[in-house]
Amino acid sequence: MKVSNIACALLLGSCFIVSDLFATPLSDYEDALRAKEDAIALNKKIQRKKENALNSAVEQMKFLLSVKELKEWDGYATNPDPQKAKIYKKMYDASQEIGNALYVLKPTGSPIVIKADDQVSILSVLPTGDIMVSIKSNGGSQVYTGDMYINPFYPMFITPSDMAFIFHDKNIKVWWQFLKGFDKKHAELVNEREKALSDNIKNTLDPAIKEKALALANLGITTTDPKYSEGVVKNFDALDDTLRKDISEKEDALDRVNKKVDQKISEIDRSKVILEKKDLEGIKAQEAKIDAAKARVDSILTTSSDKREALLDAIKAGIPVVKDGKRLTQDDVKDSTKLADSDLDGVITTTRSAAADAKSEVSAVTTLEASDVLPAKAALESAKETLVNFEKKIANDTKKIAKDELKAYKDSIDPHKTGSEAEAIANAKVAKKVADQIFATSIDSFQIGPDKDKVVLLGASAEAIVKQFSDITNAKNALSTAAYAGSDAKRDAIKKAIEAGVPVEHAGKKLSIGDVENLSIADLNALITTSTSKANDAQTALSAVNASAVVVVAQDTIIKNAIKAIADQRDRVKQTSNVRAKSIARSNSFGSGESDVLIALSDILDSNDKVANIFINEDSGEIAGGAKDLHSTLEHTIKYLNRGDIAEILLFNADLATNTRLAKLSNPYNENLALAYAIKNMNGEKFVDNSDETLSSLVKEHANSYKYDHNLWGSTFGGKVKSKDSANTDTYGFTLGYDKAFDNAIVGSFLLMARSKSNEDNMKNDANSYGFGVYARRYLDQKELNAKFLYGFTRNTLATSSSLIGGNDGKYGNKFFDISVDYGYVFDLEDAKFIKPMLGIECTNLKNDSFTTGGAVDINFARTNVRTLSVKAATEFRVYTNEGDYFYITPGIQSEINKSADDGLINFADSRDVTFDIDKRRYTYFTLKTGAEFRLTNALNININFGAKAGSKTQLYNGAFGLSYKF
Repeated sequence: MKVSNIACALLLGSCFIVSDLFATPLSDYEDALRAKEDAIALNKKIQRKKENALNSAVEQMKFLLSVKELKEWDGYATNPDPQKAKIYKKMYDASQEIGNALYVLKPTGSPIVIKADDQVSILSVLPTGDIMVSIKSNGGSQVYTGDMYINPFYPMFITPSDMAFIFHDKNIKVWWQFLKGFDKKHAELVNEREKALSDNIKNTLDPAIKEKALALANLGITTTDPKYSEGVVKNFDALDDTLRKDISEKEDALDRVNKKVDQKISEIDRSKVILEKKDLEGIKAQEAKIDAAKARVDSILTTSSDKREALLDAIKAGIPVVKDGKRLTQDDVKDSTKLADSDLDGVITTTRSAAADAKSEVSAVTTLEASDVLPAKAALESAKETLVNFEKKIANDTKKIAKDELKAYKDSIDPHKTGSEAEAIANAKVAKKVADQIFATSIDSFQIGPDKDKVVLLGASAEAIVKQFSDITNAKNALSTAAYAGSDAKRDAIKKAIEAGVPVEHAGKKLSIGDVENLSIADLNALITTSTSKANDAQTALSAVNASAVVVVAQDTIIKNAIKAIADQRDRVKQTSNVRAKSIARSNSFGSGESDVLIALSDILDSNDKVANIFINEDSGEIAGGAKDLHSTLEHTIKYLNRGDIAEILLFNADLATNTRLAKLSNPYNENLALAYAIKNMNGEKFVDNSDETLSSLVKEHANSYKYDHNLWGSTFGGKVKSKDSANTDTYGFTLGYDKAFDNAIVGSFLLMARSKSNEDNMKNDANSYGFGVYARRYLDQKELNAKFLYGFTRNTLATSSSLIGGNDGKYGNKFFDISVDYGYVFDLEDAKFIKPMLGIECTNLKNDSFTTGGAVDINFARTNVRTLSVKAATEFRVYTNEGDYFYITPGIQSEINKSADDGLINFADSRDVTFDIDKRRYTYFTLKTGAEFRLTNALNININFGAKAGSKTQLYNGAFGLSYKF
């Protein structure tokens, strides 16, 4: 049947119409994306293909250049001489590979020209794939060839004499230069193709994607079709980014317009108009004045008064009013001695012309508002409005979509739901159990049956059997086809049969793949028939086992596909919930931290009922407010955890307590007090020997019992940390210690226990802390060297709350240690007053364990570590009395010189991590430590201490009351 040309045209036209009818903004956008992906993939394929071709050509050319027989070669693959035949065959094969490579590398336009080092010898790859080589003599160092055309596929067309010239020993080095030049030229061509792709993407493909993306985004704003809504949700990130880039481009466009206006303003001729302001709005206002003044100057003016008023209006509008080349002022116009009535008409005439010029100058600027500024502003506002509407619409649409997707997911994992994937998995597992038993029996029977030698099993699993049976079937078909083909096809078919497990034999020997290579043509012809029969036997022998394996594989496939379907549905739930979170975050101008928290929360919509209720039932505004509240709670909690308030109070209290002890034991009146103690204890005693030596010995014994005493001490303390950006902390506890004074040193240790409470609107922390420390002082004449170490740990209970997910609570531990060393020089101010300037260094480490706070939505906190190195400078004032009492005060400064901290990481159940930046800034603090001790008895003393540490964000206060007892 013949079809007319008109009918063909109508049919073709209807095809295009149908195609247009099925095209949608969604399919157009996907096609535009695919076009870019295809262009990139095609470029990669071309680059890889040409790279492989180049490598092949270079490799084969290097081989040819290494063969000494090359210049004698006649171009054929054979030669009567067996030795030459072997090498000629290799050269011929190399030439063919070069030909194939050059066919890939050949240019589509001008030849590819490679120059040797002499810059006159050239090798050209022609559009046909042929080579033109021209080697110049270069002063006799090379052999001249003239223009030689070579087709690598037909090397025999090159005469032996030409071959001898082309590959003369003197020319070999030129060929190596050609190869080096070819690599360089290839790199240039690669860059050209990459640039062409980049230009295509920039000028064509990306603009097309942007156009289609904007169309799809606008459809997303207006559509009520679920199919398109889901398509927009799927591409939300890309579409939202496109809208934001569109805004950025329009902002840039408006900026360029404003610069154009500014440039035009700068070009105004100031001799023709006196500008009041140098911005568009000011010039617009001045233009209105110029228009009014021009209208008045241009009108019929009959009286001198009218003329002068018109001129005054012109001057006020910035129009130059000139007489005899001089610009007149308002006072000049008002003064008839400077501007006579007789001169008014002449000045009016020149002012009319000046007004027209002034109007022309300012109009060049103001016309840009309508032609450039207003359209650019309107385009920008429209783009911003589109983005707002898009994000709000998606935030609302995804509420229902998420609900539907979640229901579909819950249905898919419900084994009691008819037709669900979970039901399919359960049924398939039951069927598979039976099928596994049948398969196991079948393969056992085969392995002990009469057909076991008819096929070599390559595996005992159902998948392996099904694959092997398929391979045997394919091998059998290949053998049947190869019976009428050449020897290469026969050889390949026999290899395929052996690889499939068919036992192929020849001359009583089972053949391997390697054996097939050595078979003669006659052997191949004979073997192809027997191999076909063997393959048929193998297929028959394995058919029963394959049938049982197919049933097992079928059930495995059902299970695998159902699991994948569940995973895919879960991914759709997560994608939709993530998009809802992102659209809410962006439409409410969230910061990155707030956005990250909400998106992480949306990750667990499929597994957490509380989160599911939030995202499928609550409005966008409620979620946005709740997300900000949750982020604020978590941020303050992370700051609190890593600030280490409790450790700070305990460290500061340890400083106060040990400073008090060191000040006590450094009392310069200890010698006098010891002597007084000895006299008091010897009062009324009688001695047999009253010699000076005996008296001295007894005094020394009693004095030493005072000086070298054992001291137990204890104190209760209370402290408070006030912070600007986190919870305040109150701490109270007690410290117990022991120390002993030696001739030139003091050594002591202490234990402390404390209870702390931290409280903020959405966070509470209760803690019990324990610590152990040692301290020492070494006297070096007037110098004092102090050292202190403290290790502590805390058991905490943390409770948080937020309007979005409710309350959470959990327990966690942290550990801390501190090492400090101080060095000072004591100056005696007389009257038992001393001053000691001192310098010190302190290293502190705080570690928080990882933990989970339970609630409707579990929150996991990762472990953190904060390390700080500080330097200290202070001046200590000490005052003692001869009764053993003392007072000290130590103002100082402490500055952090190095600080490192792990960022805070949290997640919700198995959501993605959210990172909170830890404050790593180094702070400087002012410190004040003061205390006093009063003697109650020779053995018992009381002391009081107070300290403060203040920085830009944190203030710490600590007070203690204590007792000490020596024995």
